[in-house]
Order: sequence, then structure tokens, then C-alpha cells
Amino acid sequence: MPVFRTNLIPASPAQSCTRYSSRHGVAGCRTRQINVPRREGSRCSFRFARNIASPVQGRSGRKRLRGNYMLCRFVGSRSIAPDRKRSWGALVAIWLLCAMLSGCGGGVNGTSVVPAALIYSHDSVVYPVGQSIEPNSPRGGGAITEYSVKPALPPGLNLDPATGVIFGTPTSATDTASYTVTGTHSTGTVSTIVNITVVSAGKFTPTGNMATARAEYSATLLPNGKVLVVGGADGLDGKSSAELYDPITGEWLITGSLATPRHTHTATLLPNGKVLVTGGADKFDGKSSAELYDPITGTWSATGSMAVPRYYHSATLLPNGKVLVAGGFSMITSLSASAELYDPSTGMWSAAGNMTSARGNHTATLLADGKVLVAGGSLVDRNSAELYDPNTGIWSATGRMGAARLAHTAAVLPGGKVLVTGGRNQQGAAESSAELYDPGTGMWSATGSMAESRYDHSVTLLPSGKVLVAGGVDGTANGRSSAELYDPGTGTWSATGGMASPRYNHTATLLHDGKVLVAAGGNGNNLSSAELYEL
Repeated sequence: MPVFRTNLIPASPAQSCTRYSSRHGVAGCRTRQINVPRREGSRCSFRFARNIASPVQGRSGRKRLRGNYMLCRFVGSRSIAPDRKRSWGALVAIWLLCAMLSGCGGGVNGTSVVPAALIYSHDSVVYPVGQSIEPNSPRGGGAITEYSVKPALPPGLNLDPATGVIFGTPTSATDTASYTVTGTHSTGTVSTIVNITVVSAGKFTPTGNMATARAEYSATLLPNGKVLVVGGADGLDGKSSAELYDPITGEWLITGSLATPRHTHTATLLPNGKVLVTGGADKFDGKSSAELYDPITGTWSATGSMAVPRYYHSATLLPNGKVLVAGGFSMITSLSASAELYDPSTGMWSAAGNMTSARGNHTATLLADGKVLVAGGSLVDRNSAELYDPNTGIWSATGRMGAARLAHTAAVLPGGKVLVTGGRNQQGAAESSAELYDPGTGMWSATGSMAESRYDHSVTLLPSGKVLVAGGVDGTANGRSSAELYDPGTGTWSATGGMASPRYNHTATLLHDGKVLVAAGGNGNNLSSAELYEL
């Protein structure tokens, strides 16, 4: 068995002693040996080992010393002469002094050490209501004998006074608050602060099913509070049907059908209350046509066609009422960099320049200054991003994202920054990372990563300012049912209730009552089910 050493100079009274616990958990000391130095003026080597008898040189020759002894550290200047008599006397003196001072007590984990700094594994945490938390444990030196906390922890959470571990299941939401945890010992105290927020867990509840299963379709919130869903995919075939969801009844109603079947198209609510649907595909045949839906009559009418067929493109309503469409595929092998503007007053399209990169399945986000941020989606350079200026009609490069992304999401936060989440990287793998675009600097910065990687998911800015992401595809091409909440104040994600069905290529629409309608999508087969999320 290995032998550990501690050097000492026996002389003046002991400065400290070290307590060791027996293998049975009872306080006590371990047997150890002292090797008396052979040279005048040298130090004694003081050794200890567990459960062994150690040889000691004495006057009568080689002997063995058994029993419980203290490992003590003495400070002094007088050395021990190496003759056997004096060496044996020094050993006895050391043993007696240890016994008198502490009776084999005291030491690193004993009464003589003041508690050191107190630190928790997580000093700032967000917990959802109704979910058992991961125990939050303290760490740091010193022998703390009791822990306490002020003020009292949120309902359902507890502090173990013996170990300091915070545990339990929160039962109600509470605002962010600071809790002071104090570790107490007879020699003193030490404190630290833990910030805890308890949020409503949020939950998904089933609502009415659509008449038709669909994925890669569009969903638009109408001024009357109903939600219009249009088109979608049936395998590779496009759909022409459309339905309306009524939040009051939780039911879907059939409305007028498109003239042209389509999936992977765009739908934009215009200032006049009509809905503009553009492009899309039927099989891999890209469409250049566009149609207008009138909520008053429930019918569709043709409007001007785009110059270029597009699917997996973007559409953005500009402050001047025009609609900017950009990029997309015209056929499976052809990706476009062109952009066009739709004028609702004339029903006509005009060229809007070319992006710096051809893109599809990218994001396009209207910024507070009226510019449009387009990010990712390029087959060659998925980290790139650019800005469209409606005043000049010019595209210009802006800061590059930290991660390559396609099939990701983007949401404008209350402060004006843009949160981008997930997507597929250059190798096609799902991303869990997220980052923020600052329009003031034109730069991206990393923020907290999601707990799960995902692409083809949905994103919704909630009235609270938090961001809900739901579903999507995982790293093995399976659908996800999980959802997460992003808190812009902390830059962190927290789990929230999961959906009843895994789904991707679905839609998520914020309703007037603050609930989120998540509907249809795919999970191997197309879905017709819908769910409502609420905090």
C-alpha cells in the first residue's frame, strides 16, 4: 500500500492537526510510521498509511507501533538529533501533544478550518413549473455543518440543511429573484447568491384536425382572427385546397381552392386584408404564378406572375406595402439569386436586383430600419448574409453567421436584434446553435444553444418577448415533438411542454389570444392534426 508523507520540524506547540475518518465512517486517525533521520540537524519524515502497522527504530531494535495517531504539523526551529533515544522521545511527545490538543480531532475537515468560498454548480437557473429540477449542489472548501437560505425558495423547492443541495419540483411561477445561501461552521460563515426564475411550463393541447393532411404549406393569420392554410405537399404533388381555422370553435372549415396546386410557396397578408400566394412547386416543377385570396368572399383570383419560377424562396412585406420575393429554386438543379417586387396597387412585378449569393430555404427578416436581412440558404456558403435596402434597391453583404445554416428560422426580438436558430450546416447535419444579429453593428454573436438540434422547425415570438421553437428534424432525420423557450434577457433556453405528435415542415401561428396554433406537417407521413400551445 502506498505511504504518504508530511514533513515536520518538532519543536514548539502544534499549529494544526489533521483528522482522518476510518473506513467505517467513524472519526479517528490512521496508523502511521516515523522514520528517524540518520543525519544530525535533518528533519523528521512523518508518514502515515491506512490500516497497517509501521516499523519504528527504537532502543531495543526494530519494533512495530499500532493504534490511532494524529498527522500533526509543527512549526519550529529545533531539530531532533538522530540518536535512537531522542528519536523515540520525539515520537512520544508528538503523539501526546496531538492527543491533548484534539484527541485525534481537528484538521482539514475539523473545527480549526474556516469555511472557504461557497459556489453552486448553477448560480443562475430557470425552472419550469411542474418539472422536477436537476439537484443544484454546492462546492468549495471548508467543513460547513449547516446550510440556510434567505428568502425562502420558490414554492416546491427545498434546501437540504446538511448538504446545501437545492432540489424539488416548482409548483408556481415566480419572477427572477436572488437567494442568499449561507454555510455555517463554528469558526465562521460563508455565503453565495443563487438566482432562480420559475416559469410557466407551457403545454400543448389538441384542437380540431384539418380536413386534409399537409406539409410544406402556408398559414396566415387573418384580421378576423382566423387562420388560413393553403396548399402543401402530398408526396411530391402540390395541393390546391385551403382551410380556415376558427379559434373560437377550434374547428376547421373548407374555403376556396387555389387555381394552381402548389407546395413550398409563400403567403403574405397585404395591407388591404387580402393574402398574396406566390410560386411554389408541383412535383419539382417551379411555379411563377401568383394568386390573391379575399377573406370576405373566400375566393381566389389571379394576379401578375413573377418573372422567374420559384419555390423555397422568401417573401417579405415592406413598409411601403410592396412585397419582396427573393431567391428560391426554379427547378431542382437551378437556384436563383434574383429578387422581385410586387405592387398590390397594380398587381404587377418589377425587378429588385440580384442577391450576392443564390439562395433557397433561407430566412428573410424585416428590420426596424426597413431593410431586409437575408441569411443562410446558399448551397455554396451557408454562413453568408446580406441586406436589401428598399430605398436604393441595392443588396449588400453584411456580417457572416458563425454557423452555416439552411432550413433554419429567424425571429425579430423586442430589442431589434434577430435570433437565428438551428438549421442544417454545410455537411447537412442538424444544428443546435443559435446566434444574434445586431443591425447596429452588422455583426453576429453567439447566444445560448438549444438543448436539441433541429431543422425544418417552427419559431414564434410570444407576447412575453420569449421565443418558442417547436418540432423539426433531429440529427437522424426523425421528427421531434419537443419544444423550447428562449429568454432574450438571459440568452438561455429552457424546456417547455412537448407536442402530442412529432412534426416538421409544419406551421406555428400566434393567435390573437396569445396561444400558438401548431398544425399539420410531416413525420414520415403527412399529418392533419393540430395543437394549441399556451403558457
